[in-house]
Amino acid sequence: MEASLLTGPEDSAIVLVNHTYKPIGKLRIVIRGSRQFSTATSTEGVGVKVERTAEGTQLELPLEWTDVVLLPKP
Repeated sequence: MEASLLTGPEDSAIVLVNHTYKPIGKLRIVIRGSRQFSTATSTEGVGVKVERTAEGTQLELPLEWTDVVLLPKP
């Protein structure tokens, strides 16, 4: 599993690549830092759960092979 956070002046995105060759039913990603967002949108059209935790912002989603998750600034 590989994740790359891309951040611009307005929005961010996470590029996800599954190298396991098996779908991941529930992938959890924790984003640490000051970047604030309250929604996340999968370009594959799957649901993304967003939750604030003590560690940072946690995303939870299924991942088959690849996805890009868009993180717009509020």
